[in-house]
Amino acid sequence: MGWPHLYWLLAAAALSFLAYASYLDVRYREVEPAYWYAALRILAPLGALMVYESLRAPIPHRVVVAQLAADAAAVAAALATYLAGLLGGGDLLAVALIAAATPLGDSSLLPPALLALLYGSLASLAHVIRFCLVNVARHRARLAELARRRGLWRALAACFTSTPMRVGEALARGWLYPASWEVGPYRLVEEDPPALLAQVASERGYDAWVWVTPGLPEVLYIALGYLAALLVGDQPIRILMAPHAG
Repeated sequence: MGWPHLYWLLAAAALSFLAYASYLDVRYREVEPAYWYAALRILAPLGALMVYESLRAPIPHRVVVAQLAADAAAVAAALATYLAGLLGGGDLLAVALIAAATPLGDSSLLPPALLALLYGSLASLAHVIRFCLVNVARHRARLAELARRRGLWRALAACFTSTPMRVGEALARGWLYPASWEVGPYRLVEEDPPALLAQVASERGYDAWVWVTPGLPEVLYIALGYLAALLVGDQPIRILMAPHAG
């Protein structure tokens, strides 16, 4: 099989796995680890073949090595975010899957795994902006109260990541997590939202106000970021950096 054919085979396979995983993440906010392991067992050998073919192709070896190192950096960044409790295990494995299926030797300075994280994070950034605008417009009094009770930095964190809501309403909506200062430390993306909210309800009642943050379908965002990486590469980043180059 020629190098270009393997390039598109890997990309199509990775997108297919990510598309179904995105559906599961949107529908259930959970993708079983067995699914990711099966996908990696299929793609990892093809990715190794891609590396072999790339080294045989008229591509400088330093380019291949640099892109492999950048892939490892992308997985390491996802792992660090996972260990910080801000990314789910499925999200981490989605990045690993993209790294295993990385097309090598193209003109991009950054590999698709890293670009998928960067582009996918734009969707999360949109949520941050929305939270800030809504909280400043509608919940300034509750932000001020939180600042008095928990400090300014806590109020700033709430402004950008959470919204106040009655416990009963949050339970009815689903996939809303109480903020960590409401229930104590926990791994945000690895806990069951109804159980955490039920804990708050048992202590304060269903009419109590609580700061909540949504469980986002990060696998979908990563998949869309990967698609953008395949379609436009790092051209948006090059365009943004062009005025500052040289």
